[in-house]
Amino acid sequence: MPPKSKASKAAKRRWSKWHIFYAGIDLARINETDTPALTAGHEAGHSLAIILPQGMPENFISTTRVPSNGSLGLTHSTPIEHRDCSIDELNMVLRATMAGKAAEELLVGQSYGHGGDFKTARPVSKEVGTFCLVS
Repeated sequence: MPPKSKASKAAKRRWSKWHIFYAGIDLARINETDTPALTAGHEAGHSLAIILPQGMPENFISTTRVPSNGSLGLTHSTPIEHRDCSIDELNMVLRATMAGKAAEELLVGQSYGHGGDFKTARPVSKEVGTFCLVS
């Protein structure tokens, strides 16, 4: 078997960078009873909201749909200290936090698994409100 060219390896990396989140999932067939696929779509929403506006940030770590600590999937990034953030960074955190819910609504018309996202977004939204009052 001939070795793969550098061009094909680069193309594969580019493809996987943007499509790894949906690997093996037929988005047209997702419904509210397909929990693993719906969870993957939810977590992909978080990931894409982080990556698409600015490219791959340094604080992005991983996305998984493996159950852990009572959740069906997780998107990991290094925690940021909200008090040291600009208003743009706080808005990015809010956008990324709520993107899972938005992805579910796009896929099946409603959202089921966003309770933890609201718990994360609530203190950040308070910081945004405080930032706007102080500015």
